[in-house]
Amino acid sequence: MGKRSEQEIEREHMEDVAWVMSTPRGRRFVWWLLGETGLFESVFRSPSHLVMSAERLVYNGARREIGLELHSELRKICPADFDTMGLEARLQKALEKEPAKAPVREEDTE
Repeated sequence: MGKRSEQEIEREHMEDVAWVMSTPRGRRFVWWLLGETGLFESVFRSPSHLVMSAERLVYNGARREIGLELHSELRKICPADFDTMGLEARLQKALEKEPAKAPVREEDTE
């Protein structure tokens, strides 16, 4: 097997991303990962317990930069799946906030 071209490597990368984003499980993981990078937060947020506060801005900014790169790739490779992922995440968050309701029994409605 010879050396692969840049086009072959890029095509394989795009297919891999599309495959992960093609399932609800993959989209849940990617949404979690985006959140872990701090993409949806300010770089001025509280520091990680792993980093001293003086280095917080650089650390958070670097993590967020990874999230921005992933976000860009997702929007380029599979924009429809990215939108679906956002909808699924918002729906899940709404369901988690809604208090559990007891099922209505037929005899209760009479």
